[in-house]
Amino acid sequence: MALDQAQVRSVVALLQASETTDNAMHRHVMATVTQYQQDPQFARYLCYVFSRLATAEVGLAVRHKAGLLLKNTARVGWAQLPPAIQQQIKAELVQQSLVGESARAAQHGGIDHHNDRLARLARGVARASPRAGAVHRAG
Repeated sequence: MALDQAQVRSVVALLQASETTDNAMHRHVMATVTQYQQDPQFARYLCYVFSRLATAEVGLAVRHKAGLLLKNTARVGWAQLPPAIQQQIKAELVQQSLVGESARAAQHGGIDHHNDRLARLARGVARASPRAGAVHRAG
């Protein structure tokens, strides 16, 4: 199932807005994230932003936040995700972990100095397992 690109842009905008120092805006962002987390598809969008979008497109901070939110979702809500979504996310993250971002950086003619950090985060998300009672905050 293909992802809705308008929804991808919405998730990216939400992650970008989370960088604000304005408390009211930050509360709004966190409320929206909480609302989005009720939809199992949100994990797919986070995975896509984290693993597929180039750092030059969205910025490293946005990709890290997507990865951290995905990791936290995996830790506390993995069992609630449909098996098909679990498999899609695992497959994507294993590929990200193995391939890293170096091929994509080479295609864009640049060197991404954060390849190792992103690959480690991908492995962490792929290994994340539900932990009863554990709540983790992203960003």
